[in-house]
Amino acid sequence: MKFKNIDELVEKVNRSDEIRAKIKEDPAAFMNSITIMKDKSVFLKVLYIVSTVLGISLIAIVIWAFMRGSENIPQVFITFGFTALGAVVGLLVPNK
Repeated sequence: MKFKNIDELVEKVNRSDEIRAKIKEDPAAFMNSITIMKDKSVFLKVLYIVSTVLGISLIAIVIWAFMRGSENIPQVFITFGFTALGAVVGLLVPNK
């Protein structure tokens, strides 16, 4: 069985005699059979924000390099760019 969150699980257990019977019959098997679905919306929002910062930093670096020369690029653009790149890579690396 799949549930969005713990509150949904509690609500369905309270409403369903069948689920309560399964819990009483074998609680361990029931707990092993449920799955709580992960909400990825927060992850995606953070990924979009960090990717936007990376894009803006890269665009600022390119514009600055064309307008004033590549030797005079402010360190803040480079720092934001590399920090955002590290954050994107950290978010995309699979974890166990």
